[in-house]
Amino acid sequence: MPAPLAASTSLQDIPTATLRKLLAPVTHTRGKHARFQNWATTFKSHPRAMFRPRSVEEVRWVVELARREAVELRASGSGHSPSDLVCTEGYIVNIDSVQGVLEVSEVE
Repeated sequence: MPAPLAASTSLQDIPTATLRKLLAPVTHTRGKHARFQNWATTFKSHPRAMFRPRSVEEVRWVVELARREAVELRASGSGHSPSDLVCTEGYIVNIDSVQGVLEVSEVE
């Protein structure tokens, strides 16, 4: 695994090859972990890659990689959608493993 990045490192300063190495532990390109299927099994998709990030920083890396490579990126959760909204041949980011409250704003 690559060395950790300094907290002040900008996404633009991270080479694409380094982004791929940083994301390797959460990237799936083959097998059951690299496909999407909704709960009713009515919609299925075989994306180029499925990412299962564990932190907000890893989500940022996925979004940046997709932007640089001009690859469509869709987000998935538990797969309860009765539509094909998540289906893509591009990238899917599954955010089920990202834990914690990031911010709370009071509504007045």
